Amino acid sequence: LITFDDGKKESYVNADPVLREYGFNAVMFLISKYSTRGRTSAAFSYMNSSIIKEMLSSGRWEIEAHAKDSHTYSIIDGDGKTGPFLTSKLWNANKSRIEYNGEYRSRINNELINAKADLENNFSVRINSFAYPYGQYGQKITNYPEAKSVIDDLSHENYDHVFYQTFSGEGYSYNFPNTNKFMMKRITVLPEWKARDVLNAIASGREKTLPYNDRFKRNNGWFTISGDMSLKNSELILANPDPSQKGAAFLDGTLFWKDYFYTVKVHYYDGETLTLMTRMKDKANYVSCDYSDDKVRVFEVNKGSFALSNSTLIDGFDVDAEHTYTARVWNNKIFCMVDDKPVLNAVIKNSNLFSGGIGLKTAASNTSSTKMMATEVLVEDRR
Repeated sequence: LITFDDGKKESYVNADPVLREYGFNAVMFLISKYSTRGRTSAAFSYMNSSIIKEMLSSGRWEIEAHAKDSHTYSIIDGDGKTGPFLTSKLWNANKSRIEYNGEYRSRINNELINAKADLENNFSVRINSFAYPYGQYGQKITNYPEAKSVIDDLSHENYDHVFYQTFSGEGYSYNFPNTNKFMMKRITVLPEWKARDVLNAIASGREKTLPYNDRFKRNNGWFTISGDMSLKNSELILANPDPSQKGAAFLDGTLFWKDYFYTVKVHYYDGETLTLMTRMKDKANYVSCDYSDDKVRVFEVNKGSFALSNSTLIDGFDVDAEHTYTARVWNNKIFCMVDDKPVLNAVIKNSNLFSGGIGLKTAASNTSSTKMMATEVLVEDRR
């Protein structure tokens, strides 16, 4: 599915000839207060009603809702600070306070209803979907902890689907039939991308099969969660030059892996703890083998909360030396290995973590940076 946001003339004028040539269709998510009359600024202009009707008549385009008033940042406190209209409680200058809970809910409900009604009334089409402005639905930028829940409730009441952008490291990039059918992810195409970059992004997120072997000749879908990641000289290099962060990365396209041996050959490591993340749903939900000097631990991470499942001491073990690390997940158990030798196992208690993908993480104290260089990742189903 090819989508465009806002309803700018340049999107339609430049994209439509390409769609016509290759027989593709697309969806334009419109800002209704502009699309009903058009708007021009120094930077760009929006399509007006007549252009949108022409676009719809081609049969190549559909329209859906993006906003009425919410595609903007608005004042959220008495000092003039701004935040996204949709995800923030706004400042009421007349009463010198921010919105009450009920006022916020009513405003968001009106926004979602009116964005839909404007388009249906002006263009005689049924509007089924809403694309969140800036990809924000309360998950990140907000001054109201309940914003995400409110937006989700009201979105379900008014739309069949909602769309949001995914950015590098925020999670698996594909929509799959047996995952969330209401919230649709979109790959963000950056202005500097060439055609090959778009194709690589699509290929990276495609479901990967076992056995999987990666010697890092090119990036097959590794994305940074935090810190810095690069591929150079057939090595994956993961670091956190900022001691306040951890270096972490995951492999896209592995969400549905279930039982496997996950092996990483580490050529160089400078840090305190090296973590193999397995059964990853996202960066806040996974099971891990954590290796540090003289100690190996298993953690079960649920919604960002860490629970220690088991630990053991290994006399003389030096995490900074060259090693091969393996985490085996099988049914409801995880086994941690070093240089092909089993050292620890634990029971996985959370049934939501009986499947999921893989990742890597480095960590040190708050005053130290880390760096890891891996030469190979091998994932096998050894049933």
